[in-house]
Amino acid sequence: MPRRKKAARLYLRKRADRQPQWVIRDGDPEIFTGCSEHDERGAQEYLVQYLSSRFGANTGQSDPAKIQISEVMSLYMQDVAPHTAAPALFGYHAVPLLTFFGKKSLAELNGSLCRGYAGHRGKSVSLSTARRELETLQAAVNHWHTESPLAAVPKIVKPDRPPSRQRYLTRDEAARMPSAARAEDEPYCPFHLDRDLYRHTPFRNLIASMVSFVQRETH
Repeated sequence: MPRRKKAARLYLRKRADRQPQWVIRDGDPEIFTGCSEHDERGAQEYLVQYLSSRFGANTGQSDPAKIQISEVMSLYMQDVAPHTAAPALFGYHAVPLLTFFGKKSLAELNGSLCRGYAGHRGKSVSLSTARRELETLQAAVNHWHTESPLAAVPKIVKPDRPPSRQRYLTRDEAARMPSAARAEDEPYCPFHLDRDLYRHTPFRNLIASMVSFVQRETH
């Protein structure tokens, strides 16, 4: 069975007679980005431009069956991605999305296909990453619809959000903080923290600020 072709990706090319440079691997020959080892952001932006030029967009079309997902991604790469705070992040998302969805039409974009993508990506990355990638795809579809209204807008089905890891104070813990912060011998801390850290002045100042907030809210 022939090996499946890998998606376009960045690779740091190292040679004995020159400084390392980022290149794009997308078959032969390699495509030089002109970016040095320390300019990974510039290399990612070059990758976004490369993918955009590779998959053209025809915004005159509104029939989802006649619009390839690669066109939708291309328009988003041209109009939106370069102006975001993290265009490199979009480049990371675009490569697996185009590899999986690129040749499919918007009419084929449904829950089953999205779940298939999440399952496929879940073999190599977390479901949270797959979710963020699908959010990028949703943003690209929405942008196309803004520029050229679609007859029907597909809804992207994403994995559920993971449960929050954030730890909140209980009412009892908040009520005990004012007296705890004033105690000098055995300060109370509702979390498992190093005692030296807890007694450290900046940390105690933070606790004092929290105490002040609790007192304002409870009186």
